[in-house]
Formats: sequence, C-alpha cells, structure tokens
Amino acid sequence: MLTTSSPSLILVTGSSGFIGSWVCKTLLESGYLVRGTVRSPEKGAYLQTLFGAYAEKFETVVVPDLSQPGAHDEAVKGVDGVVHVAAIASHSIADPEAIIGPAVAGTIGLLKSIETSGTSVKRVIYISSTSALLGKDQKDYVYTENHWNEKAVKVVREKGAEADGATKYAASKVLAEQALFQYAASTAAAISWDVVSLLPAWTYGPVIHEFKSFDDLNGSTKIFVSHVKTPRDISKLNDYVCDFVDVRDVAKAVVLAFKCEAAGGERFILSAGAYSFQNLYDALREGSPALEDIPVGNPGAAKSVCISLRKAEKARTVLGITFRSLSETARDTLISLSQRGL
Repeated sequence: MLTTSSPSLILVTGSSGFIGSWVCKTLLESGYLVRGTVRSPEKGAYLQTLFGAYAEKFETVVVPDLSQPGAHDEAVKGVDGVVHVAAIASHSIADPEAIIGPAVAGTIGLLKSIETSGTSVKRVIYISSTSALLGKDQKDYVYTENHWNEKAVKVVREKGAEADGATKYAASKVLAEQALFQYAASTAAAISWDVVSLLPAWTYGPVIHEFKSFDDLNGSTKIFVSHVKTPRDISKLNDYVCDFVDVRDVAKAVVLAFKCEAAGGERFILSAGAYSFQNLYDALREGSPALEDIPVGNPGAAKSVCISLRKAEKARTVLGITFRSLSETARDTLISLSQRGL
C-alpha cells in the first residue's frame, strides 16, 4: 500500500500512450512522483511539455525495446511502485509471436528487473484487458475475475497467422497476465512486492497523448469515432455492442489500487456497463446537445435492456471506485478530439 504522506515514486511503462498518459496525469494529481518510460526522446519531450507544471515531479527514461533482457534495470531503481501499461495493441500484425512474444517477455523482463534492481518496489500493477476473460460461446455469458480466455490462446496456437487480430491480442493479454501471477507466486519467498491486475473494458475518454492524425490514435478511440460517424442498421440500434470504461477511471483505479492493501494479488474488472448504439446516440445528445453530426437513430424506440457481460462489483467494493456515465465519457471523448482538430 502506497500513500502520499511522503511522496512515492511510481514507474509507468508505456507512459506516452492513451492509457499511460492518463495514469501519469492522475498519479501526479494525486501527489505521487512519476517516472515514465518512452521509446524515444521525442515522445519524452512531448510528455515533459504536457506535464510541465509538475517540473521535477515528473521524469522520463528511454526504453527502446521493453522485451530485451535488463531493459528496465535502471528504470526501476528507487521506485516504490510500478504500473505496467506498455503493450502492442495492433490487430494488423500477421505473426502472433510478434505480439505475444514481446508481451510475455516484456512482462517477465520487467519483473526480473524489479527483483534484482527495484529493491524499494512494494506493488506492481498490470494493465490487462477484459479480452483476457472472454471466450465462452454462450450469448449473454457473464464474466468475472475468475475467467480466462483460454479459447483465444487455443485458436492462436492452432491457426497461427490465420487467427484474427483481436484473438491474437486477447491471447497476448492472457499469457502476459498469467506470466505475471506465475512469476509472483514462484518468487513469493524472495520478493517484497505483490501484483495487481486491472482489466479495463473498451476504453474511451478524452485524448491527451500525442497524435498527429486519425491514424495515430489508439485503437479504442478509432472504434469509438466509427461508432459515432458510421451509419448503422436502424433495426439493430438496440443490440449489445460492448462494455466500456472511461480512461480517467482506469487511471483512478490505479491510484486506488496502490492505496488499497486488500488489492494485493487480485484481478479487477473495470467496466461502467454495456451499451448499444442507441444508448450511445442518446447519451451524446443528453450530455452535449450542441454537438453536431451525431446520429439520431431511433430515440423513440424502446430503451435497450443491455446487461453488462463483465461484472465490476469487485472493483466497486474493494477499490471503492465509481464509474463515469456513458454520457460524460462520450461527450468528453468527442470534445477532446474536436479541440485537437479531428
């Protein structure tokens, strides 16, 4: 458990990404010192400007390839906690090992660096994904923290490059997260830190990380934009789309997990609930009527009865988190993109 009575230093891997930048921002706002890993000096320069108001409380360190042995040996020195966000999230890579290999090797390598060089680390928080839970064929199956998407792993092993991108990504999250817990269990007698896994649903919200065009955006933001801009079959507007969570709530969950002793060794689903396209359109118009070019859909139709397929009660009761509404998340996502020229 890390408090801010004497500021703790937190290492955030993948700090220049969509979630990583928000984790850094929220930790800084909560009184922590932050060291972020970036893949190039240029990405570090953007973050130094973004968090310039925090001066010496924020620093970056370049880690070009997190899968290389010892990549984080220097980065973990003197830190009290670690948030492992860095991951390959592309769905267009053919070779599954190009995704799974770095995910697993990067996670294990980071833990080895902590074991040998991070003598002051007390907790490691891993940002997984609810895709690491899925895999049941039953429609409306309700997933909890006890589930693992072994189906994705099996499909990738059987089909290799022929497996679809989402399945390869899910397999990488399963295997990396399992490696995290297995490493912690096998070294429990020798280490002074524990691990926590956070599993966000589709993550939307304001964009603060660097991007120069739509193509540079993270995958979930691209999908959100397509949800809003692409016409939909009006007969299917109330069909379940997916569960969502606000990126600001993911970052808040990190802070809460550092402060909650009972979180050690646990997995937490982060989901604000399910939505349909009609829910999304209604929420946008409710949250910001001034937004233009938002589909209307069929607001007079019966409201969706979407049931969240990924239950987040554990995060609410143990971490004490509350989640933002679809209206707030959707509105703030579009406003942030509009303000940056999209």
